[in-house]
Amino acid sequence: MTQQEQVVDVARSKIGDSYGWGAEGPTVFDCSGLTQWAYAQIGIAIPRTSQAQAAGGVPVAYSDLQPGDLIIYYPDASHVALYSGSGNVIEASTYGVPIEEVPVNDAGPYNTARRYLTGEAVTQPVYTLFADVSEFQTAVNDSYPYPVLSIRSNDGTYEDHNFTQNYQWCVNACNAGTLECFIVYFYWRPGATGSNTHMQMVNAAGGPHPKMVTMIDLESGGNPDVDQTTDLDGEYQTLAAWLGNEQRVIAYANLGDEKTMWQFKPAHLEWILAGYGANPDDPTLIKLAHQYTDGTGYGAASGLPDGCPPFGTCDMNSADGYTPQTFATACGIDTGGTVTQPDPTLAQILAVVQDIQVQLRGPNLQGWPQLGTNSAGENLTVVDALAAQENSVANILTFIASEKPNS
Repeated sequence: MTQQEQVVDVARSKIGDSYGWGAEGPTVFDCSGLTQWAYAQIGIAIPRTSQAQAAGGVPVAYSDLQPGDLIIYYPDASHVALYSGSGNVIEASTYGVPIEEVPVNDAGPYNTARRYLTGEAVTQPVYTLFADVSEFQTAVNDSYPYPVLSIRSNDGTYEDHNFTQNYQWCVNACNAGTLECFIVYFYWRPGATGSNTHMQMVNAAGGPHPKMVTMIDLESGGNPDVDQTTDLDGEYQTLAAWLGNEQRVIAYANLGDEKTMWQFKPAHLEWILAGYGANPDDPTLIKLAHQYTDGTGYGAASGLPDGCPPFGTCDMNSADGYTPQTFATACGIDTGGTVTQPDPTLAQILAVVQDIQVQLRGPNLQGWPQLGTNSAGENLTVVDALAAQENSVANILTFIASEKPNS
C-alpha cells in the first residue's frame, strides 16, 4: 500500500465523526486537524493550520491532483480538505455536519492544492507518540488515543492524587491490549525519598505490572544542581532489583541536567530527553524518545499535537523510529505476553535493604527526632548519633588523660 492509499484510508475511517473548531482528533476534528491527524498516522508531520498547509508542500495543478493531495479553499485559505480521488475530497467542514466525502467543488471555492506525499510504499510508523501526565491533568479514561502512556506517581514523598486511578486504568488497558506498555515516573529528590515512595505506591496498587516501566525524572528544579551519581546509581540498582530487569528502569532529563546531575551514569541506561520545540541528542546516551512540548504550542510548530484526549494540552513525547511494540521491547517489556517476573529473592533482599535504610536514617530517610537535631535543625540519624557518642567518649578519655597525675 502506498502512502497515498494509506492516508486516504485513514481519513476515510473518520467519516461520520464530528466537527469541532480547533479539534485535532481522534474523534472530533476541524478541517486542518483532520488532514494533519491523517498524515500523522502514516508518520508524516505537516503544519497545523490550513494557511500553513497551503504554504508548505509542493504546488499541484488542479489537472494533476492525486489521492492524498490537500486542496485549499477560499481566498484566505481558511479551509482544507484531502483529495480522495475520482473528483472527491474528505473534509471536516462545520458544526452540525459530520466528516464526509463530497465532490471537490462542493467543499468551497477552490484556491490551490499542495502535495506532501511521494507515493512510496509505507512500511512502518516513523514514531510513537505518548502523553506525560500527573494530577495537573484530568485522570485518564478510554478516550486516550495512543498505545503508550506516562503517568506520575510522586514528587519525593508527595503522592500524586491521580496515581491510583491512572495506574488502574493502565493495568486494565494493558490487560485488554489497548496499551503496549506504560511508564510510571517519579520526580527525583535527594535521599532516596522519591524511589522509596514510588515503590511503596506501586506495591500498594497491586505491584508492578509486567508492562510497567519505571522512570527517574531528573530535574534541577528544587534540587542541588551538582553531581548526584552515587545516590542515583544506588537508586537505579534498587529499582532494577525490584523490577527484576535493568531495562525496565529509564530516565528523563534535559541535556543540561543529565550532564550535571548524573555525570557517571550506567552506559546501558535509556533516556527520554526534554527539549521543547527541538529534538535534543547526546551521542553518549541511548535515547528512546524526546519530550517536544509542554502543551503551549511547540508541537503545532512542528506539525505534532500539543496534547490529546482526555487531557487537552499536556506534555507530549515522540519515540522517533519506534513502533509501540519496538518501544516496549526497548524498555524490557516482552510484547509476546510472557514477561519475566521479578526474582522473589531479589525482592526479599530489597525489603531487607529498605528496612536497614529506615533503621539507619529514620522514617522517609529524614532522621530520628528522638536522637535530637543538628545545627541546621535536621533530625539526627543513627550514624550521626554514633559519631556524636564517639566524640563524647574521645573527649572524656582526653580529659581523664589530662588529669592523670604524673608518676
